[in-house]
Amino acid sequence: MENPTTAQHSDPSQYLPLVRYLSVLIERYPHPTTLKQLSKSSKVSLAAVSKQRDKLFQVCDVTRLASLRRSLLLKNDFETAAKIGFTFYIDSKLGRFIRSSYAQTMIRKSVLDAHATLSEKLAGYAKFFEQDDALFVTNLAVSIITDGLDQLQHVKMIDIDSDNLRAVIINEIVLLIDQVVPNFSQYLTDQRTLEHVLAIRDKLWYVAQEVIRSGVVQAFAQFLATLPDDSARKAYIEVYVQTSNFYLAKFLDESFTKRVRDAAHTVHANWKPTYEELGSVYTPVITPKRTGPYVLAASKSIDEEQLATRELTEKGRRDSKGREVPRIEHSSN
Repeated sequence: MENPTTAQHSDPSQYLPLVRYLSVLIERYPHPTTLKQLSKSSKVSLAAVSKQRDKLFQVCDVTRLASLRRSLLLKNDFETAAKIGFTFYIDSKLGRFIRSSYAQTMIRKSVLDAHATLSEKLAGYAKFFEQDDALFVTNLAVSIITDGLDQLQHVKMIDIDSDNLRAVIINEIVLLIDQVVPNFSQYLTDQRTLEHVLAIRDKLWYVAQEVIRSGVVQAFAQFLATLPDDSARKAYIEVYVQTSNFYLAKFLDESFTKRVRDAAHTVHANWKPTYEELGSVYTPVITPKRTGPYVLAASKSIDEEQLATRELTEKGRRDSKGREVPRIEHSSN
């Protein structure tokens, strides 16, 4: 029997004969699957599965096979995930792979790890962004991408050489990008999704303000030290901060608000005039607790006395209602 640890850098296309079996394993993940179960779910004989056992071992957690009585459980490293994902791509089934339990688990881990890193290293991020925000953005992006993949004309890529395959991939990426706005628009018909998207914009606005303020102090520390007193230093800092905020607000309006508004209008979504303003959907409640209600406010300021009193909770904001789309949620594991 071939050593399961070999062929680590082999061409992922070698796994094409395993797509039938991998389709079962990615859906059953993280539950181990016996060869008999795999045979039954794949609708093939046990002998047929056994013939592919060595190749299946290459993408499975071999160290656990003995304790699991030779059950199969896919490795949870990103090199293996990339191999399997590419295999499904060249078999024109990438959307199915992305929606699978296996891919969703890997994506969730990456997103939550990134969220934890940003919370630790980016000034102000943890004050405004929750895990739900990171997962919401990821769910929406996954839905838009898989919708686009479903709309692409499937090209038989199994026999395409590497040069032509590269051209096909580039062409499909271009076509996929063309589908982003139309696919994004359809989710904005759900008011909660639309407002959560705008809440993300507002949170980016607040985080950026914190980064700007701390960055100005650090960048101009040497110059500020030459000023005669604190009042002069505060005045200079305020000028720099307000100037930076002006251009930041202009950038967000043109690159974010305008595009979301145009996308919402194409599907006749309920776009309220107040949505134009930064901070109109989400303004943080100033409280010693990390969690708290979201409130509506028409002002761009974070000052406590300008906070409105109407709560706007973000629970349940997800993709459009009635659509079966992947949802990456919290895991206790």
